[in-house]
Amino acid sequence: MESDKTLEKCLGEYIDSGENVMSNPSFSALEKVALIKRHLVEKEAVSDLCAEKSISPALFHQWVEQFFQNGVAAFDSGRGRGRGRPPKHSPEARVRELESKLAYKDEVLVELLSDHVALKKKLGLS
Repeated sequence: MESDKTLEKCLGEYIDSGENVMSNPSFSALEKVALIKRHLVEKEAVSDLCAEKSISPALFHQWVEQFFQNGVAAFDSGRGRGRGRPPKHSPEARVRELESKLAYKDEVLVELLSDHVALKKKLGLS
């Protein structure tokens, strides 16, 4: 169809121009932590950070989740009691942990959906 060829041509020109295409850049651990800090401490919006670094909000939230899952390692000196053994968790603690993760994922979903709706309105699709 004519419109498909036009769309492909426009998309090809856009990609060739190199304008802010989400390419999948690689970031060091320090860069990821710096971005997470800007969001959590300096209260910068996820959408602004992602646009600046040309990454998707889903990728950013994946980094945040990894950051918190591995946060214990920052305080683990490797000395003292319990070294080399995984910590024992009660079922209640596990439930609280899972509820916390679920609440966080709900927050992420709300933010992503609100960004989606705003974009649809901006593009006149809704």
